[in-house]
Amino acid sequence: MWESIELQEVRAFLMVAAELHFGRAAERMYLTQSRVSQLVRSLEGRIGGRLFERSSRRVRLTALGAHLYDRLEPAYGALCAALDTTRDMATGTAGTITVGVMLQSSAGPHLLPLVRIFEQRYPQCAVHLVELTYNARPYERLRRAELDMLAIRLPAPDDAELTVGPVLSVENRILIVARDHPLAGRESVTYNDVADYATVDVPSAPKEVLDELFPPRAPDGRPIRRIVPVNSVGEALTHVAMGTVVYPTVASILRYYQHPDVVALPMAGASPSRSGLVWRTGRLSAAAQAFADLVAEELPRLVHDA
Repeated sequence: MWESIELQEVRAFLMVAAELHFGRAAERMYLTQSRVSQLVRSLEGRIGGRLFERSSRRVRLTALGAHLYDRLEPAYGALCAALDTTRDMATGTAGTITVGVMLQSSAGPHLLPLVRIFEQRYPQCAVHLVELTYNARPYERLRRAELDMLAIRLPAPDDAELTVGPVLSVENRILIVARDHPLAGRESVTYNDVADYATVDVPSAPKEVLDELFPPRAPDGRPIRRIVPVNSVGEALTHVAMGTVVYPTVASILRYYQHPDVVALPMAGASPSRSGLVWRTGRLSAAAQAFADLVAEELPRLVHDA
């Protein structure tokens, strides 16, 4: 019986189990929601039991589904790794590398030139850049091998299964406020000033990144109140323009995301923020390893020439 199970059924189950939402799973698989439901029902029929409890308001794993997920997810990862490494043995440095970019500001100013250099040096390779939003769960997607690597704000989670590679950017921090905000006329501000006001919260962002940009407490010990949840930079800037919040971030953010009713103030006393490449330890394909090596080699020259 098991020989007849389709790999797509397994992938659909794992996607729904990770998202607990058939619609989001369908988007990630580039399928219709009805097709994903059909694949899950087919797997449930082969197994002989329900894997999910479904209602109009929520989806959750049954005990049977949780049992299967815990055993199937690492096995699926091992299967993908075996196929990847075998392909590399057959083709050498070739194929597509998928790099998830957690907001354009995390890519830094040199990632696109690096991609061009790489594709010229390795004409059988292509780099596919995927912009990720706040709610994209980047490290989950990386661990499920949907991405070869991430370009993301650091620090990364303290996890031996993750490797932090070359640093892509080092930049100063700013505070974005409304044009008519009481702080707008200041030459600079500090995190102590941030504690006087409410700021945004990004519940789905990696905790390490969130705590780096929005520390729980200011240097004087007062809490920094992250009380307005947002799902995008544009949404954050709208709340700033309305005077609801202030928004501590990095200097390049307004290069990529703009709003006419906000201004940026330098943040004094805050260490520079870094972004870099992160990948699964020991799981890079030959092409992805070649790209990581090229970034480490060429990036210092690009920074020097800038």
